[in-house]
Amino acid sequence: TGRNLYVFCATDPSTSSVTITDTYLNTWTKISGAITSNWVFKCENATGGTGHIFTATPNTTTLYPTIHVVEVTGAATSSSTELYNESVDSGSPFDDSITTSSDNRLILNFIGTRDTTAGATTVVYSATGWTKINEETDWDIYMASALFYADGTTAGTYNASFTEASNQTLEAGLSVFAVIP
Repeated sequence: TGRNLYVFCATDPSTSSVTITDTYLNTWTKISGAITSNWVFKCENATGGTGHIFTATPNTTTLYPTIHVVEVTGAATSSSTELYNESVDSGSPFDDSITTSSDNRLILNFIGTRDTTAGATTVVYSATGWTKINEETDWDIYMASALFYADGTTAGTYNASFTEASNQTLEAGLSVFAVIP
């Protein structure tokens, strides 16, 4: 087992590609992207440490991208993701689910929002049964997004119903996957 890094990036919907780099010169593999304006990358058996800096470079610059980084230690160092689901939902609550076939999975769920009325300034998410790792709420400059996890101790279906507190007219891209220990 080793150290795996996952980068979650929310971009402007006009973005058609994103490149991830870091100060430890790890090699990044895209897990998803473009369908939901959410981009998910992984680096298995990564190098990291003090002063580790991550950079997301989209091919467009209309809004600053938002990135969230998760380090998972003790995970498989190859083929570390079991399942993946990506969807778009056009109204709060934003729903997503994943069904695992084995016990002991870490379930990560990333939500990035597009404001369909150009009126949202603050976006705050919550989801029953999920723990929020990080959130960017400032829609004025950045892409509003949040990262949650669930403990996949037992194989089964993990449903997420994300609510957005400001009741804006939003569309959300959801990306969920299971990490293999």
